[in-house]
Formats: sequence, structure tokens, C-alpha cells
Amino acid sequence: MLEKPKPGINAFSNITEDKKSGNKCNEGEHAKEEFWHLLRDSSSFSDEERKRLLNIPKMLVSELSMNLIERETEAALIVLSLIMKEHVIFVGEPGTAKSELAQKASELLIAKFYKHQLHEQMSAEELWGDINIKELKKGRRKYETSNMLPEAEIAFLDEVFNAHKSLLHTVLEVLNERKLKKGCYDPRKNPEGKAPLHTVIAATNVVPEDPNINAFYDRILFRHFIKPVGKDKWKDLQDITIRKEHGAGYANKRGIATLEDMKKLFSLSGEVDYSEVYDKLLEIEEELEMRHVHISDRRRGKLLKAVQANAIMHGRDKAIKDDLLVLLYVVPANEEEYYKTEIVLYDLLKLPQWYIQELNYMHSHFENVEGEILKDNYPAKKKELNAWLEDIDAYEKKLSDMENDNLGNAEVTELVQKNRGYIEGLKERINGALKDKYDVYGNKK
Repeated sequence: MLEKPKPGINAFSNITEDKKSGNKCNEGEHAKEEFWHLLRDSSSFSDEERKRLLNIPKMLVSELSMNLIERETEAALIVLSLIMKEHVIFVGEPGTAKSELAQKASELLIAKFYKHQLHEQMSAEELWGDINIKELKKGRRKYETSNMLPEAEIAFLDEVFNAHKSLLHTVLEVLNERKLKKGCYDPRKNPEGKAPLHTVIAATNVVPEDPNINAFYDRILFRHFIKPVGKDKWKDLQDITIRKEHGAGYANKRGIATLEDMKKLFSLSGEVDYSEVYDKLLEIEEELEMRHVHISDRRRGKLLKAVQANAIMHGRDKAIKDDLLVLLYVVPANEEEYYKTEIVLYDLLKLPQWYIQELNYMHSHFENVEGEILKDNYPAKKKELNAWLEDIDAYEKKLSDMENDNLGNAEVTELVQKNRGYIEGLKERINGALKDKYDVYGNKK
């Protein structure tokens, strides 16, 4: 029986077509200073500049996902992370284009890029650079940081949890406060040790159940449980792979935007009107806690910031209910929490697109049932036919609930009526099959 939308609903489905920031967050004085400076300056953008900036996210998502199958959500999350100067982690099996997306993002923004696959035996030098022996002999610890993490603006850390926890702890300050460890910067040119790092894109097969990695995991705002390409897209995947390998014009565009543009977009997000969704956001938070989906204070403080940024991603200066779908990628720490969050959002937001998806699934499901019943040689079992009738009763109740929700959406109303007529006819067929094939004792005639 279909209870809720299936996993994989795309919160960024149309991207390619207060208490305002009053939450305190420990990201360093410089980060807070930069934020308020940009927020003040955002009102001075001309209409033409605003239009240019608001067109960038859509353009970036389109370019990032081009020639990749079913990776629009991943592309949108990277762009959202870049706008917010936050980090994103993709959890899932290898070979799902995570590295390619990160590389593309750095090329599109002409950003300094660092890429490394972490492993259990790796040393700190693999991240920070080799130690300068001459300086060490003078009693100074200095790293050769060229092309290493301290100079990166966008970094891709693959198999991130394979590294020893002590090494991950050395990365925390860079992730959280954008500060470099001693020896990784020139105090004369960079007295505060500011790291140029803008966004980390991390990847892992699984998230270990280890409390020692929680501090690191919690500092990555966006989490996405990435899935392999669906069976219905295998042919497209194979075609694109062949064309890529034969160099059929797949060169990436470079420099279509800059990291400075990302900072300007973040400043615009601070102006987004969230009055229409704020009460609903609080209601969702309370419902999630009741379902034992806990949100840390660090993440809770950034929920509204993510909602505002998602509105900017879609070219809006006012947040709407659809923007709350971004919580799917901020709240859950694992797939179980993802499903719980999805159900809460479905129940509380009542978005037409989810009803449409469910109604289409419902119709497809019962078309398959009808196909089985109409088979001439189908050895129908009474138990199975009765189970289908129970399914239909549950679906009819679901249709009544949808009508009672009264979304006022013409497509939803039409699909409800279409499904009701279809399953009523199907119920007659099943009852007919029961009458024709079985006697009153349930024995086959």
C-alpha cells in the first residue's frame, strides 16, 4: 500500500527550468563581520545587477548537471552550498559522479581546487603540504602549501571518514572558522591565518556510527544520500558515457560566475522575506522532535538561512512553502531520519507536486494490478484478490483525504477524480473474478 511519497523527491525540481538571522553562530568574528558587511551592501545592488545575480544559480545548476544523468539535485546542493559558503556531503556508493561535479564547479567559478581521497594511513602532510626542511632546521614548522588544502577555495574530500579521527579534527577549524593551522600561512601577509576555503564537497560510502566523528559530520550543513542512476535511465547513461569518452564536444564552460558572485547572492538571501513560512518552519521543527529526529543547535540556527538561500536559488525574494523542502538536506543525519523528515514535510506542507506524484504512482500501480487480473491464464488466488480489494479500500480513503485537504489545485482535483473512477471499475473486475472463479466456500470452480 502506498503510504507516503517514495524516496528521491527532488526539492529542486524547478531549478533548471524575525528573527532574521538573529540566531547566533560560532563561525569566527571575521565571518560575522563579512556577513553584515555584505548584508548592508546588498541594498545598493542595481536592478540590472540583481537580475544578473539571480540568474546565476539556474545557470550553474544547468551547466553542472549537463551530460550527467539524474544529478540535478546534487548539482543544486553544490550551488546552494556555494551561495551559503557552507559544505555538503554525499553519502553513497562510488561511481555516482561526485568527483566530477566538484571538479566542474571549480572550473565554472575558476576557483582554486583541491582533491584528495582520504585513507586510514594518511599523514597530515597529504592535506597541508610537505614540511619545509630548511625552515624546520631553523626551528620553524612550515608547510609547502602550493596546490594543497590551505590554498584551496573549493575542495573535494573523497572517502572522508576513512581518515583517522585525529586528522579530521585538524580540519575542523578550517571548515568551521576558515582558519589555517600554524605553518600553513605567512604571518606577514596573512596575520589572522584566514583560509581562502569557500566550500568543501565531501563524499563517503557510509557514515560510521562513531561519536568521535559527530563534530565533523555536524559541521557539514548539507547531507544527501545519493542513489545510483535508475534502471529506466541506464541506456541514457551508457550513451552519454560513450560520447564523453570519444570527446564529442563535452568541454566545460569556464568562468560563468565567480566566488564573489556567490558572496553577493548570499547577501541577497539575507533580504528574503520569510514571513509566510516562519510559523510553518517552527511547526515542522516541533513535529520532527516529536518523531525523535533531533536537530543540533548549530544546525537549527541555520535552518532559516537555508530556506532564504533556497528562495534565492529559485530567483525569489520571498520564501514560499516549497523552500522548506530544503530541510530534507539539512535535518537528517541518516536515511531513516530522511524518510521521517520526508513524511513530516509531506503531512505539514501539503504541496501539490507531491500529491500529483503520488496520484500518478497510484494509477500506475493499479494498471499493473489490472494487467494481472486480465491475464487469461492467471491462476487467481482468493487471498490475493481480497488483498487487492483491501488495497483499493485504503486508496479510496486516501483519495477522500486528498479531497478534504482541498489544495485548490486543478491538476490534483482532476487526478483524484480520474483515480477514483479507475479503481471503482477495477474493484468491479476483482469482485467479478471472485464470483466467477470461487464458490461460497472459497474453493476454485
